Amino acid sequence: MHFSTLAVLSLTPALALAQGEDPGLPFEQGDMEIALALGLATGEDSYQYAVGGAFAYYVLPGLAPGLDVTFHGGDQIPNQTWVLVPLKWIVYRSRTFAPYLVAEGGRIFIHEGQPDLWMAGGGPGFYLSFSPRAGAEVQVILYRLFPENQCEGTAEGCTRLLPGLRISFVL
Repeated sequence: MHFSTLAVLSLTPALALAQGEDPGLPFEQGDMEIALALGLATGEDSYQYAVGGAFAYYVLPGLAPGLDVTFHGGDQIPNQTWVLVPLKWIVYRSRTFAPYLVAEGGRIFIHEGQPDLWMAGGGPGFYLSFSPRAGAEVQVILYRLFPENQCEGTAEGCTRLLPGLRISFVL
């Protein structure tokens, strides 16, 4: 089975800035990200979907730990709940373009009697702003699943590359 790229669209509420207020640089200490993710992938006579939410809090300028919970399903895969703990580092903070690195790990709870898996991974990404506190986020994460004896028989294997796209707001 071959699937097209899973695109994730994330829509989040934003706090309105007072008229004329300078928002400063995004990703400042105390800033938060809150997201709702929706995704769909289709392939030869099959489909997959994802629905989830994420939260991150910037403990230092450009550095944010978070929590990401996503439910994955489809017609030819068992339903899965991914619970990940990411750590994002914004390498260069600006109002228009902000590259970052992310490392994350967590658990994949596989429903329907399948054994659960652990995952760890990371990769690059960037924000491209279209307002002072909102923009498009693009990332590519390389994951490794554990234990290997439980993922070797899957169609994707133990190593997976997951590109993502979402609209993000920094509150």
